[in-house]
Amino acid sequence: MRPSRRLELAKEVTGQLLYEMRQRTGLRQAELAKVLGWPQSVISKVEAGERRMDFAEIDAMCRALGTHVVAFAKEFEERMNTERIVEADK
Repeated sequence: MRPSRRLELAKEVTGQLLYEMRQRTGLRQAELAKVLGWPQSVISKVEAGERRMDFAEIDAMCRALGTHVVAFAKEFEERMNTERIVEADK
């Protein structure tokens, strides 16, 4: 997989995971943004795969959503590996 494609895929997977985590908590984007002290547009862009997050931001979001960043990282890696297999089959 090309490095640029991997980066795009990582943004997509991160957004999907954070969206699913937020949905499980029942929080709206605006509510999560308020907890984090971020603009709601940041949450929206991350979930849409349009914005990268650094580790500290991912950690903060995980904490706000009641999960540990290690659990997030494990799920992220599993999905990235699955997507790599799918990409290789194309």
